Amino acid sequence: KNANGMDDVCDFQRIADVINHIHPEVVALQELDSMTHRSGQKYVLGEIAGRTQMHAYFAPAIDYDGGKYGIGLLTKEIPVSLKTMTLPGREEARTLIMAEFDNYIYCCTHLSLTEEDRLTGAYKRLCRRSQKTFFPGRRPECRTRIRIHKILATGFSDTF
Repeated sequence: KNANGMDDVCDFQRIADVINHIHPEVVALQELDSMTHRSGQKYVLGEIAGRTQMHAYFAPAIDYDGGKYGIGLLTKEIPVSLKTMTLPGREEARTLIMAEFDNYIYCCTHLSLTEEDRLTGAYKRLCRRSQKTFFPGRRPECRTRIRIHKILATGFSDTF
């Protein structure tokens, strides 16, 4: 919600305070605006990154409201490698960020609302990784989550 809280007030520092209190290595964020009219022409992820002293990586999924809309990662350390890939999405384009660190891989996505789209594409490619892989992300329904776990088999940890 672009740093808007339950009170619908945009407060980048409030979001940063929550993150800073937890001291995470990586934070995955979905539904981010970058330079849109809705966000006041702000790079939302950069605003939060500056307040948390973390590195920001944004992956746009669609052009929106004069800017971009997508997902992002905040990381304490700079990843060894960083890749983005498009995912199937019939209702709107979807994307995935994969950040590889020395001992693990961390992915961020916002999956499609269409079940068939959620069960194809990048997941099979990601299964070939040998490192421990964390795959958080907004999943529209539990039934698909179970099927995704069957596709991914071992090697992935669900962070929900």
